[in-house]
Order: sequence, then C-alpha cells, then structure tokens
Amino acid sequence: MSKKEKRKVLLLLAAMLAIIVVFGIVMTLLEKHMPEAAVTDAGFLAEDVLVQQEEAKGSVLLGGKHYDYTHEYETYLFIGTDDTGTSENENYQGSMSDFLLLVVLDQTADTYSFLPINRDTMTDITLLQKDGTGKASAELQICTAHWYGGSEEQSCENTVEAVSHLLGNIPINGYYCLSMNAIPELNHAIGGVEVTLLEDFTKVDKQMTKGRSMTLTDSQAYHYIHDRYGIGDEENISRMRRQQQYIQAMFKKARRQLKENKTFLYTLYQEMEENAITNIKGKKVSRLAKEMPQAEEKGFYELEGRFELGQALGDGINHVEFYVDKNSLIQVMTELYGLKKRNGD
Repeated sequence: MSKKEKRKVLLLLAAMLAIIVVFGIVMTLLEKHMPEAAVTDAGFLAEDVLVQQEEAKGSVLLGGKHYDYTHEYETYLFIGTDDTGTSENENYQGSMSDFLLLVVLDQTADTYSFLPINRDTMTDITLLQKDGTGKASAELQICTAHWYGGSEEQSCENTVEAVSHLLGNIPINGYYCLSMNAIPELNHAIGGVEVTLLEDFTKVDKQMTKGRSMTLTDSQAYHYIHDRYGIGDEENISRMRRQQQYIQAMFKKARRQLKENKTFLYTLYQEMEENAITNIKGKKVSRLAKEMPQAEEKGFYELEGRFELGQALGDGINHVEFYVDKNSLIQVMTELYGLKKRNGD
C-alpha cells in the first residue's frame, strides 16, 4: 500500500472515531434531560404496555346514550299477578301484575341484588293479540303488560319485554310467575317468614298489630303482601315496602336452609310447580342453589320518580301513573350492572 493510500485510510478511521465520540456526547446530554422511564414488575417499560379495556359483555340504551357492562350477569323477573284474569285456554285473559321484582346475579363478582318495580310505572307496552301477534304499543302502567296475549306464557313474555324495555333493553334470562293467591302455599313451603309489621292489620287478624315481630302464618302472609285498600295510606308504594321486607326475609331464610340442605331450593321449586308459570328449568334452579349460599347480597335498589293521576288506561277513571326519573334510572342501572358510558356516545 502506498503512502498516499495509507494516509486516506488513517483519515477515514479518524473521521469514524470522531463521529462515535460526538454521538456518545449527544446521547449523554439527552439522557440527563429525559424523564426516567417507569419499569413494570414484568420488566417492560410502562409506556410500551398497551392498556386494553375490558371486553364489553353487553350494552343498554338509556337516555339516548349507549352504556356497556363488562361482567357476566343473569337477570330474572319474578311476577305476582292479581285474580282479575282467567287461565282458561279458550277464553284466556291475562291478569294485572301487582308484584314485579328483578333479581340481578353478578356472576363475575359473585353478588346478587334486587330491583322492585312499581306496578304503576309508565312505559311502552306491546298490545299483543290473542294469537300472540301485534306490533302496536302504548304508554301504559307496566302492570297491564300481563293483560295482553293469548296464554299465560305470552302474558309473562310480554311483561318481561316491558321490563326489559324500561331498563334500556337489558337481557332478562327468565321469569317466574305466581298468582298472589298462591302466597299461602309459598309461605307454607318455606316454613313461614318472620317480619316486624309495618302496618296495622287488625281488621283482618287481631294478632297483626303494627310494630309486632312475628312469624307469619300462611293466611297472614297473604294479607301482608297482597292487601292494600283499608291498610295504612292504601298506596301501592307502602305495599311494595311490605313485599320487599317479606322477600328479603324469605331469601335470608332460604340461604340458611340451603346451607343445611343443598336440595332445599329445588324441593321448593317442585312444591310450587303446579302454581307457577316459568321458563326457568330445574337444572338451572339446582345450579343457582349451589351458587347462592356463597354469593353476597347487595340489597334492594329503588327507582325514583314522580306520581300523577291520569287516564292512560282510557276507561274514563283517574289512575295512578308513576314516571321514572331518567337520572335515577341511569344511576340505579349503573350501580346494578357497573355501566360505563360508551366512548363518543
């Protein structure tokens, strides 16, 4: 190699060395002025970890906005009907729903909650024909949903649809319907329920004085849950409080019985089978019987709103109408189902 070529190589090496030195100085200065990167427990830089949102299991539409929920839920509607209808197949006529209770099971969090629904709640009701068809609807008291349809099953399904619609089209997994006339049989099957009387019932039973704690006999249970006129202020909201009190005490007793006898709930289901209209199968009841003793009860929730007198029923008589407050509906549903408002909605 000539002297000239050696000189070119030496100059090239010197240039490369200078570039490396300058690059090192620049990187040192940058490190001093950059914030320290957070490192996760797994050893990855925090800014490199993509935080993924939980997958939505379903959604509801409330107040024109979509809300998602991420837990697994099972929701069941319990219906108590009055004796205004008839169950004869040829001349079937549905009844009014005096009692509506939603039971919400959070399978993810292992909890359950109750949402009673006032029978006078105003919502869209599908006006089913006797053959089970019909697209027309009207804003009526939710208790009237059971009046429409050509069979007991159709009446129950129409009631489920009305409740689901009221609550933003929340899925309802099943229904269990009893006539209020079957309360004595239910009370007997569970062995009586102890309550502290919220109202005075001495007109029907001298033992039933307000404030007395007692285990209700079958007849007493019927009057306590069913009666309204001639009792206290005669308002349905007062009867709902008694129904809520009875149901809560009954569930607590059922849980105690389940811990002692795992077949108790299924046995109760069988004993009431002739009185009930339901699409909840025995296998599901057995599964729920295994889960409920370990689940945590979150209690009862209440939808707030305003009462008015109106003639929505079209019979020329003023009837009580209950209009649910939209903010209360969103708040209660959020607490029950852990709703999250959908981004951009």
